[in-house]
Amino acid sequence: MTATSTRERPAHASIPAYTCGHCPARWSGLSFAHCGACHRTFSSVTGFDAHRLRGVCVDPAGRGLVIDVHGIWRKPAQEGGHWTTQR
Repeated sequence: MTATSTRERPAHASIPAYTCGHCPARWSGLSFAHCGACHRTFSSVTGFDAHRLRGVCVDPAGRGLVIDVHGIWRKPAQEGGHWTTQR
């Protein structure tokens, strides 16, 4: 008789990881948007829309977006917001 593992899958294991077939980008979550033209990934459709000007990709930094440590473009955190550290 052999023992079988009864360990459960971690909760995050059920979140699908999406990839682009033309670049090494990977992301998960339904709110993210990846541009098939410039291959940048955004934390929201709003960020994706901000980087398009008259149907052309423009530099997200020039449109007020910042890139995080994971390579995801997003709106900057506001003072006193969730991502700021209060001291």
